[in-house]
Amino acid sequence: MNSKKDNFLVSLGEDRSTDIAVVGGKGASLGKLVKAGFPVPSGFVVTTSGYMEFLHANNIENTIEKILAGLDYEYIPSRSVQDATTSSKMFL
Repeated sequence: MNSKKDNFLVSLGEDRSTDIAVVGGKGASLGKLVKAGFPVPSGFVVTTSGYMEFLHANNIENTIEKILAGLDYEYIPSRSVQDATTSSKMFL
């Protein structure tokens, strides 16, 4: 039986560490580097399901949706995105 830790964390050397659906793009890239023998510090990746559970458990999903709804996708200077996220209650 898998524990939540098994579902939320993946060691970089595990087979699942290269699966984008499980660990996201950056995690999968690190997993591929490890599998290819590149020198990567040992570590783990928080899974996409672990991340989603964190958002849900801390009621952050709605805050993110509100921030995204208020963005003008035609013009998004990086500073305005940073200001929108750091001023939200989820970071206070």
